[in-house]
Amino acid sequence: MEIREYQDKDWMPIYEIYLKGRKDELMGICDINKVLPLDKTPDKMHKFNEGYKYICELNGKVVGFICVNENEISLLYVNTDFRSKGIGRKPLKPPNSFGQNTNF
Repeated sequence: MEIREYQDKDWMPIYEIYLKGRKDELMGICDINKVLPLDKTPDKMHKFNEGYKYICELNGKVVGFICVNENEISLLYVNTDFRSKGIGRKPLKPPNSFGQNTNF
């Protein structure tokens, strides 16, 4: 597992991970067919654009991401196919640059 900074090429995997994860979160609470993708959710998109973004890769595949704004985790999503493998905890022990950028 590798944690690295976000790159523009990561947008589509992040888009899919967020949408699938959000639908999973809200299943049974609302109509999941009405769940909006990240780019159609202004408050979350603002946090994404303004925050420090890190990607979790496993064997070259993006399997999760974290976004931090003002020392707070604003977004943390893991591909539903890779849950229960410690991936969501991995970004909480990031490279030194993460801690320096966010004062963790």
